[in-house]
Amino acid sequence: MQKEHRDALQRNYVKLVKETPVDIVAGHLYQTGILTDELREEILQNPNTYSKTRQLISTIQRRGPHAFDGFCTALIDEGKSALVHHLKASMTEKSEVSKDRAMLPIGNDIFVVVSKWCDKVLVHIRKYEKNSAAIYVPTKKGVDLTLNQWQLLEMYVNEIEDAIGQMIDDVSEVPEMTFHLGKGVYITVNKIYPTVDVRQRWMTPDTNQIVSTKKGISLTYDKWEALKGTFLAVREAVPEFENTIPCILSDDHQNQEGMLNCSTCNPFGEPL
Repeated sequence: MQKEHRDALQRNYVKLVKETPVDIVAGHLYQTGILTDELREEILQNPNTYSKTRQLISTIQRRGPHAFDGFCTALIDEGKSALVHHLKASMTEKSEVSKDRAMLPIGNDIFVVVSKWCDKVLVHIRKYEKNSAAIYVPTKKGVDLTLNQWQLLEMYVNEIEDAIGQMIDDVSEVPEMTFHLGKGVYITVNKIYPTVDVRQRWMTPDTNQIVSTKKGISLTYDKWEALKGTFLAVREAVPEFENTIPCILSDDHQNQEGMLNCSTCNPFGEPL
């Protein structure tokens, strides 16, 4: 592992120990060949999550040049992109050179940020704050979107605009309107709060209820307008869009069975 990667892990050690879903990440690293079966078992046999994560972080630092990227990929796959972004920001602070492809302000220290980590391009809508060195660093307040999810956001713009208009004019027959961007990410517009809310949801294991999480951000209407103004710049920063097709437009999704069997379109296994 490169020194800058080891330094980033050490610099964020406490945060990683608290927030890493260690069992799943260890399984991912085993599947990708970064951990052997023996190393994975040594990590998982620890008596508690804290001890498991400490050993995981210690172990991956000795597992070669691809271990850091593999660790970041596992975190992203488990919805921990903000944690990965935090790791990246700590590396950026030291080098004082941003590796983001684009960082587009939409007001009140909220940015649309295009970044690439572990071969994945993500578009973040996130609140930032300045540290003691006057460098912008990401906060937990925000959400990251895959290219498919960002494309769906673009596709739904007119419908979202119609929903905002109905809520403002108080002519909607429902208290809120929701737009699914794939996986557990939804956009919500409602009558009570004059915002466009972009947020991760999850299903509670005990009640099987789908609830909103803290992973998201609410944009006032002026911030929403500013976000729409970033579409062209985001497209210019992401040439990969040319080869990306939204999941719902793929050939195997042109029937109900295809949608039902897709974990992106139907993340909670609901009947459509």
